[in-house]
Amino acid sequence: MHLGLARYERKRQLEMFLGSHPFAHLHHDTPVVVGGDFNDVYGGLGELLAPSGFRGIARRPLTFPAWGPLRALDAIFVRGAMELQGLSRCDSDLARRASDHRPLLAEVKLQPPAPTGEAEPKPPSPRP
Repeated sequence: MHLGLARYERKRQLEMFLGSHPFAHLHHDTPVVVGGDFNDVYGGLGELLAPSGFRGIARRPLTFPAWGPLRALDAIFVRGAMELQGLSRCDSDLARRASDHRPLLAEVKLQPPAPTGEAEPKPPSPRP
């Protein structure tokens, strides 16, 4: 996702995204990862995503400019039955040259589905 430079633009773009089909109709436990260049200069984007259940890392890696990162403009947020366990910046030579932002690498852990009370279907028995 690539959001605008002004806060009002980012807010409007996120409202459009969160209200769009099929996202708006997903179950709240459905795992969703959202990431990209959010142009989040002051780190307030998490506040806009939190009401929709998204969680991020409090201290994001610096990603911009790629040649010598000074700002954390990029982010990754998760929602649903998953946990964001780590977020790091790629520092390879290619990452320094491929874009004006350094890429982020997220480590996520999917959580097992909650029990529904229904019996799990049994796999078919092997034929003799």
